[in-house]
Amino acid sequence: MVFPESQLQPGQRLKGAGKDSASREKEERRGWSFDEAVFIGFVHEHAVGQREIKKGIDGVAAAAPEIAYPHTLVGQASFGDGAGVVIVGADAVEPVERPLFEMVSASQTVVPGTDHVLTMRLTEGGLDGHLLTRELIPIAAENIELCLSGAFGQLGVGVEWNDLFWAVHPGMRAILDHIDSALALEPGKLAASRTVLREYGNMLGATVIFVLNEQRRRMEEDGEGGEWGVMMGFGPGFTIETMVLHATRNLKEN
Repeated sequence: MVFPESQLQPGQRLKGAGKDSASREKEERRGWSFDEAVFIGFVHEHAVGQREIKKGIDGVAAAAPEIAYPHTLVGQASFGDGAGVVIVGADAVEPVERPLFEMVSASQTVVPGTDHVLTMRLTEGGLDGHLLTRELIPIAAENIELCLSGAFGQLGVGVEWNDLFWAVHPGMRAILDHIDSALALEPGKLAASRTVLREYGNMLGATVIFVLNEQRRRMEEDGEGGEWGVMMGFGPGFTIETMVLHATRNLKEN
């Protein structure tokens, strides 16, 4: 969990939680708000025999191995299990709510001619698809600067890549190595991504939330700086997701 309940402040509560009157009254006495935040969950599970996917949570490959789909075992064995939670809101009420990052912009870029490089689909036997590793690895690095320039250019913000903080979906180590080289990043700029990949592996969509949490920890505990940052994810298409982040004073004060 990226932001465990123990770290939440009053007002940062799952929207719609405690819908029955007794639970709602109990939560209201604790000072929680029900309408000021949106809950987003990412879950990737390989639990054998687990078929039911709870409402409001994405489940990927949450199925037992199927005799008819033996090839899906390779994909299921390649990815780790993890769940990430982020609370997203607007017009925060200070000091009750203490947002850590501001989502300034978000964009999606599909790289032409790459739809064959990475494919994924959810079947009865779990997650199925293929990736052409040698073609895949350099794609993100070859296109990342264009995505970043477009994102910050639209905002009129002039930045150096080494001045940013980074929360990049790691995918695999070679992808990070190529990004480091393409952007001439200083050593340690992608440390949060490398740490998560080393400790948890690739958990698909949940991974970038783990990376964001690790970057938050480094900024709070280790004093890593950066006012502007970027969160990036990669997927079938080949698709590059770019989100510009701004660190709030709450993060710095922590």
